[in-house]
Amino acid sequence: MFGKDKKDKSRRRRKDRSKRKKKRGVQDAFDKFIVEEIEIGSVDNYHLESPSPGRHSRSRPRSNWLSIIKFQSIWLGLWALLVVAAIVFRVSLLPDESFILTKAWDSSNAGNMFLSGLDDRSGILIAPLFIWLVQLGWRLFGFVEWWPFILSAVFGLLSLSLVSILAKRLWPLENEVARYAPLLLLGSFVWAIDLVLISSHMAHFFFVSLSVYALILMRDQVRLSWLFFGVAASLAAMTGGLVSFVYTLPVAILGPVWLAREVTAGYWYRKLFYSLLVIIILTSVWLAPVFTNLGLTDFLPTLKNSLQPTPMILFEPNKPGWWYAIILPLMLLPWTLWPLVWMRFSRLYKFNDHGGVGFCFTWVISTVLVLSLFEVKQAYLLIPVLPAIVLFTSYLLLRQDFSAQKDHESPFSSMGFPIILLGGLLAILPNFPKIEVLPDFLWNFSPMVGIGLSVVGITLAWMPVRKMKQQVTNVAIFSLIATVFLIMWAWWQFGHNYQVEKITGVLAKADANGAAIAQVGQYNGQYGYSGRLSHPVQQISKKEINAWIINNPDGLIITGEWMFNPENVPVAPAIVESHYLDKKVIIWSVADIIQAIRDSDKSR
Repeated sequence: MFGKDKKDKSRRRRKDRSKRKKKRGVQDAFDKFIVEEIEIGSVDNYHLESPSPGRHSRSRPRSNWLSIIKFQSIWLGLWALLVVAAIVFRVSLLPDESFILTKAWDSSNAGNMFLSGLDDRSGILIAPLFIWLVQLGWRLFGFVEWWPFILSAVFGLLSLSLVSILAKRLWPLENEVARYAPLLLLGSFVWAIDLVLISSHMAHFFFVSLSVYALILMRDQVRLSWLFFGVAASLAAMTGGLVSFVYTLPVAILGPVWLAREVTAGYWYRKLFYSLLVIIILTSVWLAPVFTNLGLTDFLPTLKNSLQPTPMILFEPNKPGWWYAIILPLMLLPWTLWPLVWMRFSRLYKFNDHGGVGFCFTWVISTVLVLSLFEVKQAYLLIPVLPAIVLFTSYLLLRQDFSAQKDHESPFSSMGFPIILLGGLLAILPNFPKIEVLPDFLWNFSPMVGIGLSVVGITLAWMPVRKMKQQVTNVAIFSLIATVFLIMWAWWQFGHNYQVEKITGVLAKADANGAAIAQVGQYNGQYGYSGRLSHPVQQISKKEINAWIINNPDGLIITGEWMFNPENVPVAPAIVESHYLDKKVIIWSVADIIQAIRDSDKSR
């Protein structure tokens, strides 16, 4: 009996040892699996937690792709809203838009792509790359009106993504700065309005930003980054003109000011020299055909004139040297109205930013100082440096150390109160005399615009939002919605000043019959593309009228209100009288003028 019990106990012990051994084997296999996962570097995607009592749990990879896509859909949706609104409410082409489209149209009709690189009327070189892209779209899709507009908007979309990439390179540990930088750029009034214009500005903005990104890669000693910079800077010059080098070369030459310590000045300038060789080669490819067409005598003055910025037609080009210092903060509205930005800027010296802030300051200051030396000074020339200001502002608002201080929860740092104040000023500004420094269009606003802006400020002040990221998102959304309403109001208020259908209808019929067309005084291409004219409109002076009439007896002459009757010619009835840019436009038939001369001679 006792022997049987002893055998049973021994049998139970062997079974227990076997179970423990199997359990240990399973644990060893699981431990080995974990070690292997660590070795292949995927442990970051797994968060191992102790299983909850009473149930089996398995660790799952945690990904933030959904949150990234969700956030990017916000600024993508805002971009789409702005583009659609601009397309729907657009009623005409602005003078600068007509000029670039007419240049593309005339060179397409002439069958010479390099004709778009030269403006014979003003003796300057026109950056041809954007025009070439417009012509490429016309070859693919036909002469559709939406293509140039979409082309500019797509370059704006690419720029938004590039700004985020730039922020990630400047501050690798500040993920929120990179995520929200595109939202800050899209929420800037000036940039958002420029986005919906048909111009080379967005393409130029993109290639300048791409050039600066290449400089950051050179700082990080990425292979062939010098070649990247040379190509990007050359493309920027081919979209913004030779003056585009102002935005890229000064900050590159001042590299040792903002470079990391591990990058020597010798290494930097050696790579920069290689980049300059690439720039010279690629720019020569653009300039060589122009040189061939003009010859050395005419090419050198044209090249000299092209080193000056090209002014926009709508704005006064001549401003004092200190004007940029005043207009620069206005370029980043509404963000420069936020007291929190200035509060954090005053404490910036306490934090180490690893060179990112130094780079932004060097880029802006060097560019603005050089631009101040030119005779032409206009606000749009500051748009290519907006990435530096946006990146710096995003850094101030979303750096982790700053956000941890909770200063954004203070009522004195709210965005609502400055917007209320700005809206009140815009509402009463038309009742005061104009100030020379400020833009004239501020006095053209209806008081309802200021009242509406004040309502937006009151809404922002009342919204119980304490999270910094949500505050930034709200301001960007309200800013872009205000921009959409501003675009609607501007087209409703001023759109009729740019309509040329009545004029181009007459010109198109004459052009189809082979008649020559000339305008007395400055011609900015407002009729060529809009009227789909097969031959370019000629520009003549008052002294050339008589000779032009003799050589073109079947032609048409366009004059303005300053000249109701061509010089030294008897009165003849005008074909059409209309208005463009608040000025009278009159079209005369040369045949009627000749008949009036004959009738006058008979009466004598």
